[in-house]
Amino acid sequence: GPLPLPLVDLTGLPRELRESTMRALLDAAARRPFCLEHGPLARVMLVRLGDQEHVCQVAAHHIVSDQITFHLFWHELGRLYAVEGAPAPVPALALQFADFAVWQ
Repeated sequence: GPLPLPLVDLTGLPRELRESTMRALLDAAARRPFCLEHGPLARVMLVRLGDQEHVCQVAAHHIVSDQITFHLFWHELGRLYAVEGAPAPVPALALQFADFAVWQ
């Protein structure tokens, strides 16, 4: 299913408190264990620090992701971010995970 993307807006805090608050939020989220029975096994959080300043945290259990997967994810996200709303430069995959699941 879809992965929720909570937005934590810290712009209401004084600027000098935003970064320390953001770091505490990200640290707490990173330390929260995953529930293997009920999931989700990946979490995303977006923290707004200013009108044009955001921090995105992605956490995933090691059974659904590894270092190569994270590298590919951030690389493709960077490519999508760089085109600023233009059509995605990432080609559609010939095989989707659902195809693999059906074969199993």
